[in-house]
Formats: sequence, C-alpha cells, structure tokens
Amino acid sequence: MAVAGGTANARVTILVDNLVRGRNLWGEHGLSLLVETGGQMTLFDTGQSGEVLAHNAAEFGLNLADVDSVVLSHGHRDHTGGLASVLQKLGPADLYAHPGVFEKKYAKEGESEPREIGCPISKEDLASSKIDLHLSEAPAWLDEDVVLSGEVVRTTDFEDIPRSFLVERDGVLTADPLL
Repeated sequence: MAVAGGTANARVTILVDNLVRGRNLWGEHGLSLLVETGGQMTLFDTGQSGEVLAHNAAEFGLNLADVDSVVLSHGHRDHTGGLASVLQKLGPADLYAHPGVFEKKYAKEGESEPREIGCPISKEDLASSKIDLHLSEAPAWLDEDVVLSGEVVRTTDFEDIPRSFLVERDGVLTADPLL
C-alpha cells in the first residue's frame, strides 16, 4: 500500500506487532496496521488473533466499525487470523487481496506433519457478510491518494522464501510462492 503524490496526510497506527512498548498494549506474532488518509480508514492485515487487534484498537480509542476497507498482504494466519473477528465489527466494507489468499497454506519443519497456517476463513464464508470482496493480482486504487501495489514479483536472490512454507493445490502440497 502506498500513499501517492504526497497530497494526503497519512497516519499509520500499529495495532498488532511482535514488539510492544508503553501503554497497555498487547503483542503477538503477526501484523495489523490502521492507515488513515483523509476520510478513508484502511486496515492492513488483521494479525494472528482478533483478541489482540480488538484490545489494542480500544486502547487507541479506535472503533473498528469505522474501517472502510481491509487489505490482506498474503494468506498466512499471522496476517489474516483476526479477519473473522474484524468482520463481526465492520459495517459494509471492501476487502482487497490477491486471489491466492484463501488457498490452504501450511508450514512443515523437518519430518513433522505439516501444520495449517492459512487464512482461518474461506472465500465462501464471506458470501453472507457485508464485505465486498476484491481479488486481484493487479494494482488497485482505494481512493485518489492510496494505491495497492498488486502482486510483487521477486527478482533478487535475497528474497528467498523458506522451503517450509507450502500451499495446497489440487490436493498436492507444493512450495508456497507467497503471492
């Protein structure tokens, strides 16, 4: 997500992160940011649990019902785990994500069985919600000042994805490209 043209004043509030200092905030492995530009409130990722997200939003005096859109960076639970909780608090809103966000994702360490680490809700679960779902690999404008990059192609050697990340496609586990 980027603020384009420098015309908008943007305010970013970290709602979920691994590191917590000060206030009565809670931390967990995961990420959630509230991005405010003009009259637009965008929740970028939802952390691993709705509990930490809701607690920290309340500590900041933020009402999640005021969120206009939710953006999911990718389909791992530490970025999507709070989605079900957020959906209960939202009014009508837009949800933006890559089409692969709802694929079944796993982590496999050594000889252990793969453990599920994907989004805890399915695309079908959203059908009965007040969410307008936007799935695309392409960039998308949220308003005149905010644009989502779309799929980011990895082009350098240092952008290695751990081999322990897997995605299920047609019943087969393969390397997860983290789209």
